[in-house]
Amino acid sequence: MRTRLLSKLIDAGVTPRSSAHITQITRIVNSLSVLGIGVASLVFVYLFFSLEETRILAYIAVVVGLILPLPFILNSLGFTTSSRVVYLLFSYLVLITLPVLFGVESHFQYYIFPGIGMSLIFFSGEHRPVLKWTLSLISIPIYIAVDFWIKSHDAVFPLPEEYLSYVQLVNDLLVIGTIFFMFFVFTRETETNIETVKSQKRELSEALVQAEEATRSKSEFLANMSHEIRTPMNGIIGATELLDVSTLDAQQKDLVKIIAGSGNILLELINDILDLSKIEAGKLEINEHDFVLLDLIEDVVEQQRFLAADKDLELIYLVDDSLPMSLHGDSLRVSQILINLIGNAVKFTEKGQVFINVQHKRTDEEGRICIEFSIEDSGIGISPENLELIFESFTQEDGSTTRKFGGTGLGTTISRLLVELMGGSIRAQSPNPHVSDPDNPGSIFTFQIPFKGALAQYEREKSIDLQGLDCLVIDDNKTNLFVLNSLLSSWNANVTTVNSGLSALEVIEDLRPRLILLDYQMPKFNGMDFLKALKQRTYSFEYDTILLSSDITVSTKEIEAQALAFDCLMKPVRHRLLRNTIRRALEQRKEKQIQLETSSNPEVEYSAARILMVEDNTMNQAIATMLFKSLGYKIEVAVNGQDALEKVDAASYDLIFMDMQMPVLDGIEATVELRKRNVKTPIIALTANTMKGDKEHALDNGMDDYLSKPVRKAELQATLERWLAKA
Repeated sequence: MRTRLLSKLIDAGVTPRSSAHITQITRIVNSLSVLGIGVASLVFVYLFFSLEETRILAYIAVVVGLILPLPFILNSLGFTTSSRVVYLLFSYLVLITLPVLFGVESHFQYYIFPGIGMSLIFFSGEHRPVLKWTLSLISIPIYIAVDFWIKSHDAVFPLPEEYLSYVQLVNDLLVIGTIFFMFFVFTRETETNIETVKSQKRELSEALVQAEEATRSKSEFLANMSHEIRTPMNGIIGATELLDVSTLDAQQKDLVKIIAGSGNILLELINDILDLSKIEAGKLEINEHDFVLLDLIEDVVEQQRFLAADKDLELIYLVDDSLPMSLHGDSLRVSQILINLIGNAVKFTEKGQVFINVQHKRTDEEGRICIEFSIEDSGIGISPENLELIFESFTQEDGSTTRKFGGTGLGTTISRLLVELMGGSIRAQSPNPHVSDPDNPGSIFTFQIPFKGALAQYEREKSIDLQGLDCLVIDDNKTNLFVLNSLLSSWNANVTTVNSGLSALEVIEDLRPRLILLDYQMPKFNGMDFLKALKQRTYSFEYDTILLSSDITVSTKEIEAQALAFDCLMKPVRHRLLRNTIRRALEQRKEKQIQLETSSNPEVEYSAARILMVEDNTMNQAIATMLFKSLGYKIEVAVNGQDALEKVDAASYDLIFMDMQMPVLDGIEATVELRKRNVKTPIIALTANTMKGDKEHALDNGMDDYLSKPVRKAELQATLERWLAKA
């Protein structure tokens, strides 16, 4: 029992987290303390009973002897914080009491009091910070007050001079003991903090590894999921492309375009989820190349035209004429950002317009051209509290927004990440200062991206010079008037704008315009009403009218049959199309060229090239067969990698298209086996996976090229021409 108690005293203050060095020091100090207390106790007991005059000194020694081991005893019981506070407060009390009671000189401990007070802050736990600071701050003035009191008053129990030195010694020893204890606590606390930091670092490292593993697992899952969804999408998009080149009337072609557009939208949703995963995993590549900016903008707007028309929205765009025609950058990612933001603008706007404004902001010190893309809408707007969160993942205004408008909430997040990957910045603003409707305040999304100039030299398309040509533009939409005025003025035309057909009829005689551009959908007196009223009047000047409509149901044939207008163009009008239409009008080509529809089953001269398609999906086999046939090639089909090996053993081929994911024997395994057999035929990988590293994986295993599903006709044709030329 005694041995166990002694062991507890010696090990007091040692924790499982203490290092071997600290444990050794603690045990030595505790052992010396126990030994010193034991010896001192025997001496003081002898003095207490033998010498009457030393009893006061003995009392003090006993009290001090009891207090010295107190923190260690409390530590052994687990009261670490309490032990520190109790010991320090008692020391503080004794150091003040000794001078007051016995007149001990107090100048030495004057410097330790602030340290004792500060130690209360560091070693009494993290609770009640105000109390700790208060104790620390009042410790100094209390001591100063006591010091002044001592100098002006006698001691309560004045001791003879010969004993005062002993009490002074006890006092000084207590001060030294306090300093030692504080050093010991500091050392313990530092060691504990170091161990805590190490432990937290280990936990963070483990959490990071787990997070990275979770991200990898998510990326793999999404890649596999996207492959499974892309396979049927390949059939849908491939079939619509083939249908689009067959003999169809105008309405059927529009329906095919809608199917193709819907398929592309679904594919974009799949890509949204996959892209976010790739960006988070750091596997998304920025592929820079030369591109024509105006073509990019018009292609994106064309894709969104039907969605805007379904909601009777004006979709308007303006591209700064001072911008270079061609740039060097990742046009695919720029298109993706624009599609996301324009799509959101259309989705959240019930009436009014969506305006895309592309302007040249500056040229930086590296010669890069900084372009600002702005997408303005007159939609529901964004609340201030959600404006700061709009670029976070899965963020929409609230649950009702998701239920009403749909979507994943990833569009703006992906846009922000893509903009930042290309070295740009993005911001959102709501309300839109150009919108006055408080119920639909609108919003503006603006992003800037720096581009290099095109590496190759591109000649600008031949523009049109309308010098001296008087043009009348009729539209009730102010933004449309502004854009058409800017465009025609850049072609040197004299432009007059009016906001209604009735106003135009009043001024047309005085203006005598050579060219009239008018909107079809205007309130009260629309474009058709204006054209009919114009036809009933006789003017002494020649003019041509071009009708602009965002209504896809407008019958161009009906307008032409009534000779009401020279042409009807769908809004938003491509600049090139408008320019060419004006040129034709000025050349007085009164009859539109009749496009001869080719037979749906023309005679095709097939290439002699022998091509093997390795594909397990029967729908994809049928689509591929028709797609190759439309390009003038006949193909043979193998249903898996093993079947391909057998066919290659039996015959020679000029080109092999190999799906990468198949049962029995996949594309990679089949390719490796073919290369082992010394087959030199070029092998083109086909895959629905688009993760970074897929292409390198295919090429490293013997494949020669790589196509992503769904395969576009133009990409396939270019691949065939490139590799068959080498055969």
